[in-house]
Amino acid sequence: MPETIKNTQNHQVDRFVSLDYDVLLINVVDRFAASNMIETAVGAKIPIVFFNRKPVDDDLNRADNIYYVGAGPKVRRNRAGQDNNKCLQ
Repeated sequence: MPETIKNTQNHQVDRFVSLDYDVLLINVVDRFAASNMIETAVGAKIPIVFFNRKPVDDDLNRADNIYYVGAGPKVRRNRAGQDNNKCLQ
C-alpha cells in the first residue's frame, strides 16, 4: 500500500477532528494502519466507526467508542459467489 494513500487518510482524519465532527465513519485503506486514526479520534473523544475493512482487534479494543460494521470474510465470499451466479443466469 503506498504510504501517500495512508498519509492522506491520516491527514483527513486530523482535519475532521479539527473541524469537531461528531463521529468519524472510515473505510480504512490499510487495516494495519488504523492505529494513528484511532489515536487521533480517541484523543478528541470522537467515536470512530470502521466499515468494509476491519482493523486489527488490538486497535478495535483500545477504547469503548471504536466500532466496526461489516460482514466477516466467509459471508463476503458467499455473497460474492451468489452475485456471480446471478450474473451467469
